[in-house]
Amino acid sequence: SVYNIKNDNHCNNDNSHKYDRWEKTFGLTSKYWKRRNGADHILVMSEPLHGFSHPKNRRGNYHYLHSQKQLSPPIVISIELSTTFVEMYPNCARKNILMPYPNTDGKWFNGAYDQQTQELWAKLQVPNISESPAALQAEQAMVVDDSSSSAAATESSSWLLSQSRPLTQFYGAGNHGSCKLLRQRLGINYRCSESGKLANRFSRQIKYQHGYRKSTFCPCPGGDSPSAKRHFDALHAGCIPVILSHDFVWPFTSEFDNSKSRLLAAADDDSEQATKRMLRTTRDNDGTTSMISPTILSASDFALRLNASEFEGRKYDYQCQEVRNHPSNSSSSSSETPPPSPPKDLQSYLETISSSEIERLRTGALQASDLYSYYKRRSDLPENPLREGILPDGGAAHQLVGMLSERAKGNLWPACQKEQQQQQAESNPS
Repeated sequence: SVYNIKNDNHCNNDNSHKYDRWEKTFGLTSKYWKRRNGADHILVMSEPLHGFSHPKNRRGNYHYLHSQKQLSPPIVISIELSTTFVEMYPNCARKNILMPYPNTDGKWFNGAYDQQTQELWAKLQVPNISESPAALQAEQAMVVDDSSSSAAATESSSWLLSQSRPLTQFYGAGNHGSCKLLRQRLGINYRCSESGKLANRFSRQIKYQHGYRKSTFCPCPGGDSPSAKRHFDALHAGCIPVILSHDFVWPFTSEFDNSKSRLLAAADDDSEQATKRMLRTTRDNDGTTSMISPTILSASDFALRLNASEFEGRKYDYQCQEVRNHPSNSSSSSSETPPPSPPKDLQSYLETISSSEIERLRTGALQASDLYSYYKRRSDLPENPLREGILPDGGAAHQLVGMLSERAKGNLWPACQKEQQQQQAESNPS
């Protein structure tokens, strides 16, 4: 729904605010805030539901507008926005910065999880891709070296292109959030699929960071909010995300900012060269070095997005017997009505995807992973780099610098302000 923002403080252009209480409480001057009404200041929301207040049962647009103040002059850095919000306030969304979920676990980037996965798969004697009943035929048709090692993987993510994938999918989300029905059905249908049966044989030993590295696709439904860390972990593991949430928005993509046409290089470009091109710098006349404009990705190049409602049907019961004409799959029980078609399940859909499409998406996922990484891949990265005083140096850190430079001096605030004024005028015609 559209909110009445007429009386909200973020639409008030009067600079006569009282700052005495702020200055007295924090001992800080307000002169820098007054300079541009806060438009060159930064507010950071480090979790999806973080905000200045926590009204009960108030999420979605209300949360972005009122708890996080996304329509106020300051630049709001957050890790979640919704499709609904971006479509309603495109200029205000662009004024702010949407970042990927932070992942500062060095084991994702120093090859430790890659090595663990290889060793665990060998120890458990999990079938390789040519023998696995859970592997996609399209995956088996590709030339894959099952002996691929993580030894050379630590300096680059290009090894993900040749990693053996004996599972079609890996899924482990709980049954909670606003998409509880979808999650229940995904869970049952996955458990009864060949991928689920194989993974469940070793469920005590195989954790999600291992399963992701051996799966072609990783289902990503909505939960307590549209986003989750798994969306980005899947990419870092070379697993193609399957987005089952209408409101989820990928950072650094045209989903968030469709005002630009800067896209990543063609899929056949070398990843290392593409990354260098993404993060290259320019030298100004005075000798200083500055970041070029940040890269804008196309989400369809590295992830699938499906209509979640189409996968809420129940294909199997709890004993993994196929269910047809189940009341939960049909709203009609008339004997004159033809029996409903079997519910769509994710496994059947994924089996229709071609080898060429998988290769295209995986190449895009590799490039997206480089851009969403807070640390570059390297073997000497500690398990806890922040504790060792090592600051993020990956694509996400460079993107943040570039996006902040675009928003210097609050120069994107006027478009947001105008957008709100226009909406206010339309909702209150004279």
